[in-house]
Amino acid sequence: MFYLKNRISQNVHQGMPWDFIPTSPIPDKVRTDKKLRDSWIESPTTEHCVYTFIEGISSSCRITAPHANGEGNPAHAIHALVADYDHAIPKVEVLQKVSEMTWKPNRVERTLSGNWRLVWLLERPLLLPSHGFAKHFLKTFPQFAFDPSLFFVAFDHGAWEAPERLYVNSCEWYPIHEKPISADISLGWLVKASEKYSFNHEEFGTAIPLDAIKPELEKKYPRFTDWPGEFSLNSQGPSFWVEGSVSPKSAIVRETGMQTFAAHANKAFYRWADLVGIDFCRTYEAEAIGRAVKGIYHDSRLYWRKIDLGFWKGFEKADICGHLKTGMHVNAKPDKSRSSDIDRCIQFIHNFQSVEGVAPVIFRPSGLIYEGGKAMLNIATVKPLSPANGHGVWGSQGNFPWLCSFYQGYYSTAEQLDYWLAYHIYAYQTALRGEPRSGQAVILIGPTDAGKTLLGSEVFGRTLGGSIDAQRYLMGEDKFGSQLFEVPIWLINDGTISADPKRFRYYTEMVKKIVANPDLEYHKKFGIPSMVRRSGGRVFITGNDDPESIRIIPNLGHSNLDKLMIFRCDPNRKFKFPSMAEIKAILDRELPFYCAWMRDQNIRADLLGDSRFGIKCFHEPSLVRSSIQSSENAGFNEILDDWKQGWFKDREPKAKFWEGTSFQLQKAFGYDESAKEFVRKFSVDSIGRHLAGLMNKGAHIECDDSGRTRKWKIYRDDTETGFEQKAQAVSCT
Repeated sequence: MFYLKNRISQNVHQGMPWDFIPTSPIPDKVRTDKKLRDSWIESPTTEHCVYTFIEGISSSCRITAPHANGEGNPAHAIHALVADYDHAIPKVEVLQKVSEMTWKPNRVERTLSGNWRLVWLLERPLLLPSHGFAKHFLKTFPQFAFDPSLFFVAFDHGAWEAPERLYVNSCEWYPIHEKPISADISLGWLVKASEKYSFNHEEFGTAIPLDAIKPELEKKYPRFTDWPGEFSLNSQGPSFWVEGSVSPKSAIVRETGMQTFAAHANKAFYRWADLVGIDFCRTYEAEAIGRAVKGIYHDSRLYWRKIDLGFWKGFEKADICGHLKTGMHVNAKPDKSRSSDIDRCIQFIHNFQSVEGVAPVIFRPSGLIYEGGKAMLNIATVKPLSPANGHGVWGSQGNFPWLCSFYQGYYSTAEQLDYWLAYHIYAYQTALRGEPRSGQAVILIGPTDAGKTLLGSEVFGRTLGGSIDAQRYLMGEDKFGSQLFEVPIWLINDGTISADPKRFRYYTEMVKKIVANPDLEYHKKFGIPSMVRRSGGRVFITGNDDPESIRIIPNLGHSNLDKLMIFRCDPNRKFKFPSMAEIKAILDRELPFYCAWMRDQNIRADLLGDSRFGIKCFHEPSLVRSSIQSSENAGFNEILDDWKQGWFKDREPKAKFWEGTSFQLQKAFGYDESAKEFVRKFSVDSIGRHLAGLMNKGAHIECDDSGRTRKWKIYRDDTETGFEQKAQAVSCT
């Protein structure tokens, strides 16, 4: 069918190999010596016949696989099938076996080496969509047609599966019959091979969504209206663009174009660029790059994108390139500039979609945000619970009655419920609007089985989007705590706070810091640290009402008093709780209506605070007293009170204050023989710390640092304002 004069020739001639007559006899030695045979057929002076039945795109040139630079002469059509067997069998056995075959070849050739070759002619050439498809067709041929390896031993698989393979004509042919394989059968084979081939490979050009290409086809081809049913991937219909084609099922829709079996078609596959024009495809490709990189951000180490589950995940460069290639169909093939579209995508991400940090910022939009003028990728997925449609109705006859009954009489005084609801409403409304605001830390003290944890995690936590135990982080035992930043409510539930004063002071300062300054360092292991604003986050601390458990209340002082909400449960309340499973089921029903009620509430003016925290703080007085009495300064305060009574009554009855250094106070304590044993454990430094702690709690103590040594003024009781009164005053401002 197609042949070259020798194996190194490039020009192709046409003619059946069994019709070829050599101009000079084939040398006898080439039949027995392979090296001589190869030298002879590869000599530029040899004029013989090296044939193939596969036609290239340029039928006058030999077939070559396509190169990376786009050059080559890939396979275009198959005119016949050739099977090569590397085994010398007597001719009579070969012809006998051939006569018994179901799929009888048209010709049999004894090769120059004495082996055998079978040729099956096709009634109609099979047009090939690509060189890769040609290899696929030949490799999978036994799955949908017949298996040539079963006819004789030593079948040459490599030769069969290589479209560019050339065969040296031995000029020893034996005709079997003249009827080729019918076109209907061979086209059926072609369709079967097409079903298992990916037409999304870069050799076919750009994959364009069908909803984008369909309007262009409708505009350009009037016969497109003949397409039966939906124009969808792998659907079959007429070759509406091929002049003269009338077959109603001659074309199949592929991702990158149209495959056709029409006899009037010039080729087997028409890319979208062939059908709608290169300009449309180039425009789409440029837009496709923009779509491909949309939502991908780089933090100088990882590439972040949102995966199918809705979560953000960081990927290495190789992984993101794989996503661009297989998931977004971006071309990975380098062009003449040695850059690919994937390279351009990566460069675009680096230039325009780099971020300075990746962290969960609750209640802010997911994705790119700006914090302090810096581009941040917000990977938080938490959202407040969606309110029910319509309105929430409070009370036993409303649509969240169990929760209302739980709240009824929950606190030791009625006004505490007003403060709590105002606090909860403010936190929920600002989170729902996507405008999170800071709020005080909540401390809830009450008897066991009062529902404190239920209120913190199941009611407060669920309505805001979740809660998590944060005790180890607040106590300094977890230096990372990255998992906490993804959850709005940080809990300490009836926790045991360390008796170590240093550890307790750390805990107090952490609570104060988290409330006062919502900018915290988010540092995930092996990740890049980022500053994160947790404006919508809250700290919710619960404790039992025994003297030891009350120590869970942070050190109270002027610097943190306004940052705390301190509530007490009613110790005498009797409330029957159902099982936890029943409670969860009840809350599943009622919380959306409770959220709807909170969404629609206007907070009372007398409960509103300043713009910093939104709601006035509240401190239950008896808990303030108990906290002071349980604080690390309590023991020293008792000694100081006893000493003051003696000092101001017996030694200096007219003095308004005592003044001196910590050392001088230590000596003054020593004047009382009964107190010496107890004050001995207080060093000069510890006396100074306790005085500072009491001053911070509101005791009438002053400090003068202007001299060489620090001096203290300790006022007599009748001039002392009292911390409890100050705490109450803060509650009302």
